[in-house]
Amino acid sequence: MKPLNELRESLPLPSGISVSESNPRNNNVIIPNDISSNGQRRPSHKKPEKTENNAQMDLIEFSNTECMDIGNLVVGKDIPPTSFTTAIGKKRYGVDVFIKERGREERICQLEKSLSQVLQEVGHLSADILEYKMKFEDQENKIQLIEESNGRLEKNVRSTGTLDSKVAHLETQVGNLCQEVAIDHDEIITHGEILERLMQSDEEEDETSNL
Repeated sequence: MKPLNELRESLPLPSGISVSESNPRNNNVIIPNDISSNGQRRPSHKKPEKTENNAQMDLIEFSNTECMDIGNLVVGKDIPPTSFTTAIGKKRYGVDVFIKERGREERICQLEKSLSQVLQEVGHLSADILEYKMKFEDQENKIQLIEESNGRLEKNVRSTGTLDSKVAHLETQVGNLCQEVAIDHDEIITHGEILERLMQSDEEEDETSNL
């Protein structure tokens, strides 16, 4: 049976992997964070170096920086870094998310503005409807008064028709009475003349008898 050191030297190890010799009993294998379990080196995202004047980074440059990438904490397992992906598998960067959210906020603001305008127009329409309703009620009251007046006029017209027939009847009666009065007047005149003659004859007889 070969010693542990010879066995360790005979095993082929991937590049970048070293065996710690400080504690030969544990035989710990140290795997760097940028090497996966299959021996391939993962691409590491380098963060942009800070400038001396501490100028703010451009948003487009900052979007390619993996702020949450802390490396592979589990030894022997390949854990891919977290990335934004769409439903169809297309990678989305922070700037895309920012642009999409900004566009969404702009659309929301436009919708809120349009909604406020619609509500304002609805308020104006409600006021106009209330005004027209009051005018309509006023017109209905006037129409009702006119109908009542027309009813009274029709009643007066019907009563006037009956009065016309009565007036015509009275006119015929007046005509008949006028004729009777004229006849009576003639008779009275005739009777008066007769009485005058009789009185004259009586006076003449009295005068002759006195002689």
